[in-house]
Amino acid sequence: VEFDDGRIQLIPFAWDSRSVEQGGQRWFHLYPDTTTTDEFYWTNTGQNWNFMCADCHSTNLKKNYDAQSNTYQTTWSEINVSCEACHGPASLHVEMAKQAKQNGMPIATANHYGFSRDLSA
Repeated sequence: VEFDDGRIQLIPFAWDSRSVEQGGQRWFHLYPDTTTTDEFYWTNTGQNWNFMCADCHSTNLKKNYDAQSNTYQTTWSEINVSCEACHGPASLHVEMAKQAKQNGMPIATANHYGFSRDLSA
């Protein structure tokens, strides 16, 4: 849930996808005994996506936290973990292919991984 101050808070509910026979197919509260002063109450720091989750669960994150106003202006390129989050920009692959072509090295259009892409263009 997005708040005006830039915080993104996690909702305290989850769907139980197990079968009805196993007690599932229902919504349940993740922290049923929390109070408003508990860290894991849904509007507190323990459930703040910007602070707790964003570093690992997004790509190219900039938190842009302002301590004076206690606000966020968080940005990201992908809300999930992308290949580039761990492996770096894909532009490096394209650059390597261009350099290989300029150096007269053959560019394979298929390889043993099943890909068929010419990155030299």
